[in-house]
Amino acid sequence: MAGQRLQGAVARGPYTVLSKFGVAAMFIVGAVVGDRIRKHRQVVLQTVENDDMIGHHKEKYNAIEEKDIHTADKHNRIISTIYKGLQAYSSSTTDSSSSISHSITKFYTEVGKTKCERYLTLRGQLSEELDQQLIHWLTLAENTMDAGELWTPLPSQHIFTSPSYNETLLGGIRAFWYLSYSKEFTSGNSFLTSDLIQTLCEAVEENNNLITPLALKIIANLAVSQENHKTLSNVGIIGILTRCANSENSRIFLPAWRALHNIESKGKLQTPDARTVYPEGVYPYVMPDDSKDAEVDIILVHGIRGGAEWTFRQHDSALDNNSRPPLPQSIRKLVLEGDSKAVDQYYTWCWPLDWLAPALPKCVRVLAVSYESRWLVWDSPCPAESESTIAERSRELHDVLTAAGVGQRPIVWLAHSMGGLLVKLMMCACDRALGTQTIAVVFLSVPHHGSPLATAAASGFLPLILRPTNEVLEMRIDNPELADIHQSFVQLVKEHNVSVLTLNETEPTLHKPSGYDFHFVPSQFGDPDVGEFHEVNATHLDICKPHNRNSEVYQRVLTFLQEVLKKL
Repeated sequence: MAGQRLQGAVARGPYTVLSKFGVAAMFIVGAVVGDRIRKHRQVVLQTVENDDMIGHHKEKYNAIEEKDIHTADKHNRIISTIYKGLQAYSSSTTDSSSSISHSITKFYTEVGKTKCERYLTLRGQLSEELDQQLIHWLTLAENTMDAGELWTPLPSQHIFTSPSYNETLLGGIRAFWYLSYSKEFTSGNSFLTSDLIQTLCEAVEENNNLITPLALKIIANLAVSQENHKTLSNVGIIGILTRCANSENSRIFLPAWRALHNIESKGKLQTPDARTVYPEGVYPYVMPDDSKDAEVDIILVHGIRGGAEWTFRQHDSALDNNSRPPLPQSIRKLVLEGDSKAVDQYYTWCWPLDWLAPALPKCVRVLAVSYESRWLVWDSPCPAESESTIAERSRELHDVLTAAGVGQRPIVWLAHSMGGLLVKLMMCACDRALGTQTIAVVFLSVPHHGSPLATAAASGFLPLILRPTNEVLEMRIDNPELADIHQSFVQLVKEHNVSVLTLNETEPTLHKPSGYDFHFVPSQFGDPDVGEFHEVNATHLDICKPHNRNSEVYQRVLTFLQEVLKKL
């Protein structure tokens, strides 16, 4: 009999057998879905009938923070002050501007405001906000159930979850950082209060690796305007900045130096009534009490994902086994005054300041530009941050350098990677005044003729997957704008007898996530065909980070600039 049933099933074909499995599967799926709907409706009914739901979630966060009432009150006050400031900005600004900077500022303002709102709401500081959200959901739930619909949406989970204090504070401080150098902020400052500045001081005292540097940057940006100096002084900001200026961490002392220079600027380069200020984007590697009159400006320009605080540091191998502590400010002061004996015992975050400047025959002012840049759109939560072009970036840097007095004395550029393209544009396209004042340029692995890596990222379907930023796409080998920029640069170099030194990588860079080696700028793409050209045994990332003062990169740069400055 079993054989006959099997023969019959085979004769009818596989579809009859499969259809039985299909029916069984339908019953199983139906039972699971039905049970899920039943349980979901029970949850909805319990939620609707729970009159104390709002108070329950407030009490949960209050119970947690009752362990330290003083700290909780302090945190609530700080977040509340930031929230009020962001609210005031949102009320005073309009959406008339379509610039990239405005879009970025608006994005981070909304993110920061939302985090503060959620933090304060779940702690009973904005009770009406939570009440309104829950009442809206209760009405929606009751209407859905009355209509007999199977699936009633539960309230959004973010209503009952709060970001941590540090996460909230970082979101608010980051928003104010973008605001502090936007046109909307500098034109009115209607929401800049003494309470907000006091809150920034408290944020500095958090000693958080992300929050403290951003708070110091905001204070430095506020100090650009003399109208804010009295308010800054009233909250005791000088003492805080002086303490931070003595830090060994470049992310701390650099913005503190910038803030002190902006507050105490005496306008040495210009008329007695004018001031030399350092806006966001340019950082003086000049100690606050340094009163020397510089004869030459050395400008450091980093590439993608670089920064003024870390690109031109000593190689990380010098930090292995904690063999070399960071250079203390007391020793740095002695080094800059000519006593270089002890410098090799310490690790430096800026070798052009601690090694190069004291060894040159002329007194120099070292400045470093800083800007946000990324390889891929995915790297940033804000899409607008990937829209900037190299030309737009160069104009922004040109403006802040001009405000810092660059162009009033001879200029030496030290540029890494895409930074070299920015330098050429600032010299040729933005304002030829910077070009005519340039006496020397040092290029470190700059893609003068494009990069094969950028070309590959822009080929075929890869842009859809990787989503490279505009700046990466512009470094394609076949981009005619690169040739135009370089032709203008070579012409300017010949007209004004500018000295050029180019050092180029020979080793590939290991991409740790993928395990592959990439050669960013092969020599045929990094040779500008003007001035000196040397290949160096280094990777793209390490070529701007010499191991010590005997390294080939440092020795070549030192010898080159000593010869250039002797001619002045």
